[in-house]
Amino acid sequence: MNPAARWLVAVALLAGCAGPQGGGRPAPAKPAPDRQPDSYSADELERIGKAYNAQGESAKAVEVLRESIALDEGRAGAHAQLGLALSRQGKAEQAREALVRAHRLDPTHVEAALLLGMAHDLAGDPEKACKVYQETLAHHPQHAALLHELGNTLLMLGRSAEAHKALAGARRASPADPDVLGDYGYACLVTGHAAEARKVLAEAHNRAPDRADIALNLGRACLADKQPACAIEAFEAACELKSQDPEGWVLLALARLRGGRLGPARQAAERAVAMQGSHVRARFLLGVVLDAQGERKQARRAFQKVIELDPAFQPARDWLRKHR
Repeated sequence: MNPAARWLVAVALLAGCAGPQGGGRPAPAKPAPDRQPDSYSADELERIGKAYNAQGESAKAVEVLRESIALDEGRAGAHAQLGLALSRQGKAEQAREALVRAHRLDPTHVEAALLLGMAHDLAGDPEKACKVYQETLAHHPQHAALLHELGNTLLMLGRSAEAHKALAGARRASPADPDVLGDYGYACLVTGHAAEARKVLAEAHNRAPDRADIALNLGRACLADKQPACAIEAFEAACELKSQDPEGWVLLALARLRGGRLGPARQAAERAVAMQGSHVRARFLLGVVLDAQGERKQARRAFQKVIELDPAFQPARDWLRKHR
C-alpha cells in the first residue's frame, strides 16, 4: 500500500476514536446549548473536537481543539486530533506540526504516532517516520499497526531484512489481517523466502480475493518458487480484477510461457502490447513466444521494436545478434 493510501487508513482509524483514551463517557456531538463556550474544560473541549472529527466536521474540530490547547498546551490527544482535522483541510504542514507536538508530549500515543509517521512518509522523510514508529514501539512492542507501518516504511527505504522482521511481528500480532499478510508475504518475497511468501500470500488472497495487488504478488511468489501453475491461477485472478493493467497481462504471459502454454502466453502478451505499445517487457515476451512457436520473422520484428523502445535492452540484442 502506498503512503497516500496508508495515510487515508490512519485518518479513518483516528477519526473513529471519538472517545478519550482509556474509556470514559462519549464526547457530546456539539456543545450543550445551555452552556457558554468558555465554561468548558480543556478535557471537554478535546472530547467535543474528537466528536466533530468523527462526524467529518473538520473546521469545527479545529476551532474547538485550539480552544482546548489554549487552556492546556500539554494535551497530546488534542494536538493529535488537531493534526487529523488540519490534514482533512489539506493543511499538511500544519497537520504535521500538530502531530509532532502530540508525539513529543506523549510518545506512547499510538494513533498520533501512526499519523505522524505516515505524514513524514508523505513528506518524503521516511527516516523520520521510522524513528517515530520505533519510539512508540518501545512502549507498545507488539502493536500490530505500528509494526506494520514500520515494516512498510523500511521496505520503502530498501531495508528488506529489517522490514521482514517488523512485518513478521505484525503478522504474529494480527494473523488474520489481509493487509498485514500481504505486506509480510511481499517482504518474504523480496528477501528470498519464496516458499514462505507463496504460503502467506495464498492466505492473504483467500482472505481478500478482491485485491489485485495481493494476487499479483502471489503470482510472483509462485514464479519465484518455480510453481507456474499456481502463478497462472494467481495472475489470471489479478487480470480479472484489474483487466486494464498491462503489467498483470505481462506477468500472466510469463507464467504461461514457463508452464509451456504458448498459445495462451501469446494471447496475454498481445493483450499487454495492445494496451501499452511502449511496454518493453510485453514486446520482449511476445517475441520470445513467437520464437518458441517458430514464427521467426514476427519474432524479429518484436525484438527490433524492443530495441527501438530501449536500445540498452540486452536480451533482445542478443537474440538479434544470434539470428542475423
